[in-house]
Amino acid sequence: MQTNNHGSDLTVAILMDDLHAAKELTSSLRTQGIFAHLYQSLDEYWVAVNIETPDISIIDVTRMSSGPIQFKNHPKVISKQLNYAFYSKESTKILLQSTLGLTPMSYLHQDMTLGLQMNQLIETVVQNKKTKDEVSELKERVNRLQARSGRLLTERHKAETFKASFQFVRDFLSDLETKTSVSEFQQALAHKFSQWPVVKNFGFYELSQNGQKLIAPEMHKRNFTPFPSLWLGQANTQGIEFFAQDMAYQVAVDLFENEPKVIKLHGSDINPESMIFIETSETEEEFFPWEVFELMLTQVYRQVRLQEDRPILTTQAIPMWEAMELMDRQQTLAGEESGKIIFISMTSLLQTIKRRQNNRFYWSAFYHEFFSALAQKLDKSSRLSVLGPGQIILFVEKDKLEAEHTRVQTMLRQFSYWRFFEDDAQVLASDVYPQLKLLPPSSQYCLRVMEKDWSDSSESEFAMNSVKREKNRSLTI
Repeated sequence: MQTNNHGSDLTVAILMDDLHAAKELTSSLRTQGIFAHLYQSLDEYWVAVNIETPDISIIDVTRMSSGPIQFKNHPKVISKQLNYAFYSKESTKILLQSTLGLTPMSYLHQDMTLGLQMNQLIETVVQNKKTKDEVSELKERVNRLQARSGRLLTERHKAETFKASFQFVRDFLSDLETKTSVSEFQQALAHKFSQWPVVKNFGFYELSQNGQKLIAPEMHKRNFTPFPSLWLGQANTQGIEFFAQDMAYQVAVDLFENEPKVIKLHGSDINPESMIFIETSETEEEFFPWEVFELMLTQVYRQVRLQEDRPILTTQAIPMWEAMELMDRQQTLAGEESGKIIFISMTSLLQTIKRRQNNRFYWSAFYHEFFSALAQKLDKSSRLSVLGPGQIILFVEKDKLEAEHTRVQTMLRQFSYWRFFEDDAQVLASDVYPQLKLLPPSSQYCLRVMEKDWSDSSESEFAMNSVKREKNRSLTI
């Protein structure tokens, strides 16, 4: 059905059984460089038009039907995809009534003006085709512009969202940068997560002191999920190794409804020292930079680790004998007394360690972290001294006593003592909390308090041993 004209490709189909009339039509078309395809039956034309739609069809009114097949019922006529014109002669014009209800482009009549009628028809078809092509091109241009505009809007939305998310991350981490211990950092981070609407649930895992177990810190937040401790079967000396990371991830997947985000905090080891699992809600921001968040959080974590590992200034820590001398010197000032003493008794912790002889306690790691955390809370004017494994005294200026007492008490309550036992599951938090007392600046009074502290501890231990002996005797009898 391919035809050629003056620079444009027009396809013309003629449905007509009168060969003489058809020749007259094709001759008129040929003068314009157009070659038409002739069909003598409606059946043949029907199939051909279904395969390829011509630009214009010239239909003889005598070929409007063939048995049950009618031209007006062709799918492309019904859908108005087909351009057509009707041809009639003087003898067949009565059949034009069969075209009622249809919308042809033109009516062609066999007379001396047929050639002019054909020229007008072809001109109309060419113009319509040109207009249609222009409209199609405009639609394509509009679609390309819309697609480009959509991409630009998407990119801008991504950029604005990332900028807002980055600012959120900076604000999120700003408070954490001031923390001076890992325990304090974890508590502050948990508080942040509990206030973040995106976070549905979260949990922590870190290594125990011997590196043989994954443990979760003790926290009390609305959406904090306490993870069970996991024995690893071997010591992880370079952070949480890959197999342990996989074990931790499986626990989080089992406890959370949705697949969690994983944030790994690295210290000085190859593998992460801590893992955070975050379950987000459906309102999670699509373009939130979790990788950037993890990187920046790790940087803050490392800063806190450096702060925690920083040694206590020698101007703050004083030897026991100098502490005794300082107390006596303050006592001689009488009414001009310039300071008070805060006495920290760790007898309950020592008793727990003695009772749990088979549960190893990591002394060096404990005292290193404990004194680092304590020193970070003290005012620069305060001094501390260690009188023994379970007694610590703090020299505090009188006008700073209340604030210092509150800070130290908070630190003692938040510190994770159980982390330094090999099997933390056997230790209750209430069994290890230190006691805080206010004492007058007197070495004699301080020694009496220490003696009483040890005496109470010994009596408590004796009473417990007596109960055990009595219980064993009863079982023997």
